[in-house]
Amino acid sequence: MSEINLNVPLSTHPSVAERFVSHADTTVSGHGKVAQRAFESAYGRLAAVDAEAAAIVGDKDLSAEAQARKVAEARAAASSAARETLSMEVERLTNAIAHTEQALVKSAAPEHATASREEIRSFVRSLSERERMVFVSKAAERGDKETVFAVLSAPTYLSGLDALRADELASLRRDALAKLDPIQGTQLAELERLREAAATALGSIR
Repeated sequence: MSEINLNVPLSTHPSVAERFVSHADTTVSGHGKVAQRAFESAYGRLAAVDAEAAAIVGDKDLSAEAQARKVAEARAAASSAARETLSMEVERLTNAIAHTEQALVKSAAPEHATASREEIRSFVRSLSERERMVFVSKAAERGDKETVFAVLSAPTYLSGLDALRADELASLRRDALAKLDPIQGTQLAELERLREAAATALGSIR
């Protein structure tokens, strides 16, 4: 593990990914290990600049102006390399999240369609906004795939969910699917947290 360098943003340190590396779920752990390597690469590149800068300043053949320019160039190159590494990691995790979401939706789908989906949506539409969200959530807790799928697989206006804000609808959908498949639901939640950590690290590099 890399030593702490006070001149490098702590959010880029490899220890940030440690909780994901040690996660009990092997999928999360695997992604955590890949992410940790990206953190190590970015952090190492940023930490190495101090030595590069010292070598430049120690070069007596360079004028003070040339030294300052070369130090600035070295820091800019290190930041650029670190940003590229973490940007690629954020993109990798985004793709992993999309894949997990697709798998979660697939696992939540009922094996056989029934003729009652229209009635289910009609009933949900007759409820108040709050009751609709509770109804879908309770159905997911019971493992009622048919009810959840009937509501979430159709246009939102058919169930009256179009009244929800986009973030509320996304949260309802995510929570319901996660309850139907807790394992993949946990994987999805952890991957999103890992991506957030990588994005935070990326944003801290100047």
